[in-house]
Amino acid sequence: MLTSLIIAESVSVTALSSFFKRETFVLAGSALTYQEGLNLIVSCKPDIVYIDVSVVREHYEELQLIKDQHCFIVLCNGVREFDVLKGFGTGCLLKPFTFESFRNSVGLLSKFLFGSPDSDQSLEIERDYFALKVEGRGLKPVKFYFKDVLYIKAEKKYIRLFCIDGRSYSSKNTLSDLENALPLKLFIRTHKSYIVNISAMVMIKRDLIALSYGQQLIPIGRTYLDNIRKHINAGLLKDSKRKKNGNSTCTLFLGVLFFVQELPSVVEFFV
Repeated sequence: MLTSLIIAESVSVTALSSFFKRETFVLAGSALTYQEGLNLIVSCKPDIVYIDVSVVREHYEELQLIKDQHCFIVLCNGVREFDVLKGFGTGCLLKPFTFESFRNSVGLLSKFLFGSPDSDQSLEIERDYFALKVEGRGLKPVKFYFKDVLYIKAEKKYIRLFCIDGRSYSSKNTLSDLENALPLKLFIRTHKSYIVNISAMVMIKRDLIALSYGQQLIPIGRTYLDNIRKHINAGLLKDSKRKKNGNSTCTLFLGVLFFVQELPSVVEFFV
């Protein structure tokens, strides 16, 4: 759900606050001064910041540094006031405010930030990569090549992507969003909280998966065992005869030994 912050004079704060009470939109806080508002932006990390045009004029250079990290809606007396700001802000809300104009602004921003059921703009899938909006990286989706992603983990209201370079990224998409969109031949759901890149798997032992990078062991949920079996049976995790000095990877699955051709390196296995 979208969270918002108001930085404006008391009249505007009172009017906009009353609108939030009439809907399920979340108001994280409000401030009468720029410095107080800046502190709230840092602590609350709102999706939308409603900010008075006078505050933008006075602190224009400072706001340029954070303008891409949040959606700024400028509170103006007229469109010309917004135009002279040279593109600062996602849009403007004209005074005197009405509930309908406020509601429309939130609806449009919701589609802009998270997409709509018919067209999800927050997650893009291409031939060899996907792109999604991540926390702290502005409004433009960040591109992730399939080969660079180790696994994806659900963390409360967010998901976190872990990459082979050791970096991780947080996003407001759900694990189900990615599970439904990512290629089945490349990624597999192994647990209610995990999706794993198949090419990064080097060993499966009972209820744990070892990866080619890092020390993290990925759990296998009981309800996902059948899904893993189906991948093996469908050839997405292909088994083959062991080559004595070959490059096949051995994988122990519930006590049954499989040799997986696609996996990247030879690993030891234990019964």
